[in-house]
Amino acid sequence: MPEILNQQPEQQRPADDMAENFIDNAFKLIYDEKTLPLILEHLQSNAPAEGVVAATMIIVQRLMEIAVEAGKPFEQETILFGIKDIVQDLAELSAAKGIHEFTDEELVQVLQMAIDKAVELTLFATVEQSPPQAPVAPAPAQRGLLAGR
Repeated sequence: MPEILNQQPEQQRPADDMAENFIDNAFKLIYDEKTLPLILEHLQSNAPAEGVVAATMIIVQRLMEIAVEAGKPFEQETILFGIKDIVQDLAELSAAKGIHEFTDEELVQVLQMAIDKAVELTLFATVEQSPPQAPVAPAPAQRGLLAGR
């Protein structure tokens, strides 16, 4: 299994407790007897890269839901950091099950795809969880610009 995803320096890790919690819970969820068949189904039914991304997003979304329900949402930085470990684990699982053996280039591509999806997911979740904001009246100088003056 390529080790390309292990090249991130330790000092770039988000708060260790949160990162470890996220990653530990991700692995528990992946190998849970109820979740594993769904994960394997995604790995087998999609193109290899898309299967890993889809399975990663299932894990990330469920972890985000659990954390929000507990009143302790993960920071986006923690989620994005944890995705590296999830992608690598799912790629290893895919290889172990004879589904697909990822090259370094494919792993980099899969990781970028998963990060892009997670950014969309976490931005959407942040907007969804934000309390509604009261409309703000434009400042006097802005009112003149809005009126065409």
